[in-house]
Parts: sequence; structure tokens; C-alpha cells
Amino acid sequence: MTATNKADTYNLTMSIDRPTFINFLNQNRTFFFNTQWFFQWINGYERGFYANGPFNMLATFTVATGYFQDRLLPSATFVYDFASASGAGLARVTYRMTQNFTVSVGMAGFFGHYQTKTPGLWGVGVGGNRVNRGANQSFVENWLAPIRERDELYFSLRYTF
Repeated sequence: MTATNKADTYNLTMSIDRPTFINFLNQNRTFFFNTQWFFQWINGYERGFYANGPFNMLATFTVATGYFQDRLLPSATFVYDFASASGAGLARVTYRMTQNFTVSVGMAGFFGHYQTKTPGLWGVGVGGNRVNRGANQSFVENWLAPIRERDELYFSLRYTF
């Protein structure tokens, strides 16, 4: 658990690891479960940019194991930001052909949406030529929402010497 303070932002991080046997899925190797939680408090967030606040929380959860003497390594990671309702799902399978030659295939899928924010009195974009309904609203994409359209599949071939 770590805590930091920069300006008027307070951050707290917590991590929990647990290796667990799940015999019907893998009798010879544990499944490694890891979760990380990131807490943030922003004083005066409403005076500036379009951040979620004053309290933000992001969580990750990872599951990984190994098969065939750790030659086949599947893993999955899930990320979720509570304030912006955005996140990601990441999956990967790695196969070690030799000590020096590795092949990986994986995917990353992201989700999120625009959020409606009322700008602060001194915020960016206040005023201007805004008229009609919603003139005092701004639409922002926080945390992982800006990359929600950037899902990807990848293939990696690695040789080390």
C-alpha cells in the first residue's frame, strides 16, 4: 500500500496477490490472481479541468497460469474506472517454443462513453458562443473512454539471444 501527495491530489494504491490451485483446470500449477486498486482524491477539482472528482477509483484484476512446464502461458486482465464507467479487457496466450523463441497472440478491448460535465467557473471552455439547451454543458471522455474505439488484436514473435 502506498500513498502520495502532489499539489492538492492524494493518491493511495493497494495490491493483493494470491496463488491458488484450481485442480480441475490445472493440477500442476497455481492460478495467480492479482488485484490492484487505485484511489484518488482531488481537492478543488471543480475549479479547473473536466476531471471526475473529488473521489476517483480504478481497479485491475489479473489471472494467469502456466501449462506444459510453463511453455503455454495464458493470462487475462480486466480494468475498470468507477467514476467514468470505462475500462478494458486484455487477454494473451504466450507459447515458448524454445528458450529463445516465443510466440504471443492477444487482444485488447476498451469501452467507455462521453460524460456530461458542467464546467467550473474558471474552467476551460466557459463562455464562448454556446446557446440553447445544454449551453452550459461540456462533453468529456475521462480515463479509458478516449481509446474505446481502439480495440486491437496482436501477434508477437520474439527471439532473444
